[in-house]
Amino acid sequence: MYSTCDRFSLYFAYKMEEALPDNIEMVYEGCITLLDNAGYKQRLLYDNRNEAIRALKAYCLLYGKMAAIHQFIEGLKLHGILNLLKQFPVEGAKFLSEDSLPTAEEVHSFLKPTFSEKEEEKNREEAIIYNFSRFLQKVERKKISTLCIDPFAEVPTEEELCINTSHILTCLLGCRRIPENIPYIVIEFDHKKSSLPKVNTCLPSVIFADTEKLQNYAHFEEIIISTIVGSYGFGSA
Repeated sequence: MYSTCDRFSLYFAYKMEEALPDNIEMVYEGCITLLDNAGYKQRLLYDNRNEAIRALKAYCLLYGKMAAIHQFIEGLKLHGILNLLKQFPVEGAKFLSEDSLPTAEEVHSFLKPTFSEKEEEKNREEAIIYNFSRFLQKVERKKISTLCIDPFAEVPTEEELCINTSHILTCLLGCRRIPENIPYIVIEFDHKKSSLPKVNTCLPSVIFADTEKLQNYAHFEEIIISTIVGSYGFGSA
């Protein structure tokens, strides 16, 4: 599936195709940043919109992925995996295409919370971890969904996407599955700030702030969904 950025790119490509001379300026205002990222530096006009559409689609489908593709290839070289895939392409393709989502229990066991010594703070923290566990269980039962744009539809419209455990791991780790070489995700708490959760996929770690409000499950669910949907790569898991 496409990432959130790709969905917007394809959505605006469609809007350009359907644009008329009197509303092309409005379309341009909505996608200036996307066009700039795609390397299209000209002002969008009705007469040059086809060039802009091609630039957006090329960036979305290929050029915007090249850095990640090269990084992936270099990673495969490190342990000789690339050579193995070249020697056994059929077996390699079968292995890479196998898909099984991590269970809620597996993801929950992968979390390592750092609890405070103060009883009041620890009670909040335990409530947040409990809410995280409830959220994972709902995800596993396919009870959590969010709206997104379907780029494959003839007319791009919003559709409901069911969030799975792979989306959660992509948000927290930057990868779709639990890796063998990372023992856990550190969960920390900041009782002084009231900001959104801070995710560090390199450590990896998550800092939950605004802890008093996160004790409420409904609020926790809203915040964690927002964090997942806003993360890089959402929709590609």
